[in-house]
Amino acid sequence: MKKVSRYLAVTIPTLIILVIAVILFLTLQNSGKRINPMALSEKFHLVISADNPLELSNIAGEYSNLEGLFPATEIASYQPLLKDIHKKEATENHVAWIFTDDSIASSAMLIPVSEVTLPVKKDALSKFKSDSETIVVQKDQIKWSVKTVDHYYLISKDNFTLNFISGILNQTGQWHKYGHVCSGTQIFVSGTIPGIIETEGDTVFQFDVVQYQDKLYFNALKAREESMSSGISAAIPSSGDLSLPQPFPGNSRCLIRKSEGKDERLQALELSKGGSNTIAQAFRSTNISSEKNHFAALEQPVAKGPFSVDNHQTGEKNIIVFDVSNQMYLFDLKGNLIWKKRFRDKILGNIYQVDKYNNGKYQYLWNSTDNIHLIDITGNEVEGFPFSVPGKISGGVSIIHFKGYTYPNILLIDNSKKLVNINLTPAIVPEWKTQTVNFTVTEPIQYLYQNSEHYVVVAGDNGEVIMVDKTGDIRMRIKNSFTNNPNSKFYFNETNSKGNLITTDNYGNLIYIPKFGNVKKTVFGTYSQAHYFFYEDYDFDGNKDFFFMDDKKISVFNRFKRIVFEANTLAPISIKPLIIRNNGKTRIGVVNPQTSLLELYEKTGMSDIIIPCSGEYLYYSGSNTIFSVQDKKLYSTKLN
Repeated sequence: MKKVSRYLAVTIPTLIILVIAVILFLTLQNSGKRINPMALSEKFHLVISADNPLELSNIAGEYSNLEGLFPATEIASYQPLLKDIHKKEATENHVAWIFTDDSIASSAMLIPVSEVTLPVKKDALSKFKSDSETIVVQKDQIKWSVKTVDHYYLISKDNFTLNFISGILNQTGQWHKYGHVCSGTQIFVSGTIPGIIETEGDTVFQFDVVQYQDKLYFNALKAREESMSSGISAAIPSSGDLSLPQPFPGNSRCLIRKSEGKDERLQALELSKGGSNTIAQAFRSTNISSEKNHFAALEQPVAKGPFSVDNHQTGEKNIIVFDVSNQMYLFDLKGNLIWKKRFRDKILGNIYQVDKYNNGKYQYLWNSTDNIHLIDITGNEVEGFPFSVPGKISGGVSIIHFKGYTYPNILLIDNSKKLVNINLTPAIVPEWKTQTVNFTVTEPIQYLYQNSEHYVVVAGDNGEVIMVDKTGDIRMRIKNSFTNNPNSKFYFNETNSKGNLITTDNYGNLIYIPKFGNVKKTVFGTYSQAHYFFYEDYDFDGNKDFFFMDDKKISVFNRFKRIVFEANTLAPISIKPLIIRNNGKTRIGVVNPQTSLLELYEKTGMSDIIIPCSGEYLYYSGSNTIFSVQDKKLYSTKLN
C-alpha cells in the first residue's frame, strides 16, 4: 500500500505537470498563430485584416462612399456578432474578412479560436473540431454558419461560401503562422477591383487603412509580384500615425494606381464623411506638412488660371483665377482676396495685362465666345468693353505688341475663319489685310521680331502654318513642306545658319525654315506626334539647347547633339511642361495627372518638393515661386 501511495505521490504530480505543460504548450502554440492575409490574398480576390474589427465595422457604417472601395455593407453586417465577441472581452481580436470573387457577392470572417468564444451554448465549440462539422449561430435574427479550420473559426451567412472557402483553406499553406504578421487595419487585393486598382498579372497590393482627423486614408504600402523575391515597400507612416507626412486633398476621383518602379511615389485614397473621394499622396519626404503651401480657396473648382498680373496701386504682383461658375478672383501674393466678380460668359483663353491709356495703369483683358472684356484694377469694365465681336470668337485671343507701336493689338480668329485685328479703342483695324485661316487653331497666335522683320505665326492643329507681317500680308505659308507639331513653338535660330526659324514636325525632326528656299531638317531621335519641343539654354553656357519631351522621357541636347540632361518621368507627359531657369539651375516641371502633382526634374533627379497641381500652373521668377491649382484650392510653393 505504501508502495502504491509512494508511486501515486510521484506519478500524479508528474502527470499533472506533464498535462499542464502540454496545455501550456498548446495554448502558447495556438495563441501565437496569426492570420497571414498576404498569403490569403493569393487565393482570394480581396482580404481585409483588422486588429480591431469592431472599429472597422463602425467606420464602414459611417462612410457612405466606401462601398466602391471595399464591401462596407458586408463588413458592417458582421457587426452584431462582432459586438457580442467584444462584450466577452477577447484578449485579441485579430480578424480577416475573405471575399471570394470579383463581384464581392459572398464573404466569410476568419478568427483564431484561441482568441474568442462564440456566443453559443455549446462547450464543444471552444475545442478543436473536425473540418466537416458546422455549427449554426443565431444572433439578431441572422444565422451564421461556423466551422473550425485548422484552429480558426470560419464564419459566414452563406453555407455554400463557408464550404467553398474552407475547402481552399484546407489546401492552402502559409495563411497562418507564428508571430504577429501585421498590425492595424489593412486590405490585401489580388487582381482588379473596378474603380480602385488597375493591375496586370498576379500582383498583390497591400493598403493600410487609417482614420485621421475625421478622414479615412487608404495608403498603398506594398505591391508584390510572383516574380519578385520580396515586395516593394513605401516609406510612409504605419497604422495610426499620419502626422508625418500628412496627406492633402486632391482632385475628386476614386483610382489608386500601382507603382511601376521603386522610385514611384505611391498613392493614398482619402475619403470624407461628406461623400467625396479624393486622392492624397504618400511621400518619401517627411518634413513638409499638407497645408504648408496652401494659398487660397475658391468657391468652385478652378477653370482657368492662375495668371500673374501687375497691380499699379501697390507696385506688387497679383494672381487672377477663374472658377467654373465664371467668377473672376484677384488675390495678392499673400493669398488675400482683393475682389471677385461673376460674369455671364465663360473665359476661353488666357488673361493679358495691357495699359490702354499708356499712363502706367494696368487693365486685364480676356475673351469669351462673344465678347472681349477689359477689367480695371477695381474689377470694373473699362469704357467700351465688353466689346462684342461681329463674327464671334473661335478660341482665345492673343495680344500682339508690334515693335515700334505704342499700343498692342488683339488678334483672333472668328467663326468665319478670318484672322481679325482689333485695337484697344476698341474697333476692328481697317487697314489690316484680313486673311482666311482654313484650319483649326487652339494654340495662341505667336509674334516674333528680329532685324526689323515681323512674324505673326498662326499654327494649326493639323500642322499647317501661315505667317503674316504687321499689316496682315502673307510672309510665308507652310502646308506641303512639313507638318508642324502643334506642341512646338517657332524660335529664331541662334545655333547655326541652316535657317532663320526652327521648330519640330510631327515626327520630332528639328525643322530649319529659311527666308527663301526649301526647309531642312535634323534628326535627334524618334518621337511621337504628342512630343513637346523647347529651345532654351539648359546649362547656362550661353548657347541654346534642344529640349524634347515625349511619353515618359525628357531629353536635352546641346548644339553638338550631345545629351546634357536626361530623365524618366513617372507618368506620360500629356500637359505642356514648365522650364524654370533660376540661380544657375534649370528645373523641368511635369504635371502627373495620376497624382495631381507638378513634379520637378533637375540634374540631381526628381525633387521632393510637393506641388499640388491638376494641370494649371504659373512660375513667378520674382519670388521663385510656383502657383498651382487643384480643385478649389490655389497653392503657392516657393522653390529653394
